[in-house]
Amino acid sequence: EQTLPGPGGTTTPIQRVSISTTGGDTDGESLLLDVSDDGRFTLFHSAASNLVENDEHEGFDYFVFDRETGTTELIAPVPFGYLPRQAGISGDGRFVAVFLDPADLGFERDLLIDVAIFDRQTGEFELIGDSFFDDRRVLLNDNPTISDDGRLVGFNSTQVDDDAGVQHLEVWVHDRSTGEKQLASPRVSGERTSAFAYNPRFSGDGRYLMYGTFADNLAFDDNNDNLDVYVFDRFTGDLERVAPTIDGQEPNGFVDPGGISHDGQVITFATSASNFAADDTNNRNDIYVYNRGTDEVQRISTTPD
Repeated sequence: EQTLPGPGGTTTPIQRVSISTTGGDTDGESLLLDVSDDGRFTLFHSAASNLVENDEHEGFDYFVFDRETGTTELIAPVPFGYLPRQAGISGDGRFVAVFLDPADLGFERDLLIDVAIFDRQTGEFELIGDSFFDDRRVLLNDNPTISDDGRLVGFNSTQVDDDAGVQHLEVWVHDRSTGEKQLASPRVSGERTSAFAYNPRFSGDGRYLMYGTFADNLAFDDNNDNLDVYVFDRFTGDLERVAPTIDGQEPNGFVDPGGISHDGQVITFATSASNFAADDTNNRNDIYVYNRGTDEVQRISTTPD
C-alpha cells in the first residue's frame, strides 16, 4: 500500500489490487471493471498469468480481488479476441456479471457469447441469454451490468432477422427472480434499433438503467449523430434522453455516461459539448452533474475561484 498527496498536506492511501502470487508485479496488463458498494471487492480483467496459481488460460481472464483478505479469485476466461469495457459486481460482492463463451464453461448453447452470472458463494454459473427473442435469432449477449442486490442484469443483445438478414442491437434487462426480460431501448419509430449500450449502470434501487448509445431512433429529436445518454424507467417503461442544454438544442458533442445515484435522480456524465454551460469556452471535455428531478445541471470540472 502506498500514499498519494492529499489536501492540506495530508496523505491518501492507495492500494494496488492487481498483484502477483508473490506480492509483486504481474506479467500482463489489467483493467478495472467494477467495485462493490463497500469497496472491499474489485472486479477486473487481466492478461497476467501470475495473479493466481495454475492459470493456464492464454489470454485475458476475469478476477475479483478481496481487499480485506488480500486474495485474488479467478472467475472465468474472457472470450478470445474480446477486451471487455463492461462487467459488474453486486453491491455485496457476491454476484459477478460477465460475458463469456459458454463452451469455455462446458455449456452447450447456440450463442457465440452470452452473459453469465457467477455466484461467488456457491461457485455456480447462470447463463441468462435465450436463443431467440420473438422471431429473431440471438447471436450474442454482452456488456453486462448488475443491480446492487444481484437480481437484475442489464446487457446488450445482438440479434438477426433470418428472413431479412438484418442484425439488430438492443438493450435488455433480465430479472433473475422471475426469468422475465424487458426491452430497455424502446424505439420511437417503426424500425429496429441499433442501440449498443455503453457504460450501462443501474440505480441502487434497481428502478433505472442508464446507458450511452449512438442509436438515433430512441428519441424523435435525436439528429446529432453522436453518443447520447438515456435513462430507462423499468416501472413506467419510459425512456428519457438526458440533454439539459442551455439553448434547448441538442448537445453539440458526445455525452458519455458516468454514474447514477441510488434513487436514479442524479447522474454524472462527461461531454465534449459546449452548450451545457454558458461559460464553457475551453474546447475540452468536461464533467457535469445533472439532477433529473430539478432539471439543474452543474459543471464540476472547473478551476478554483
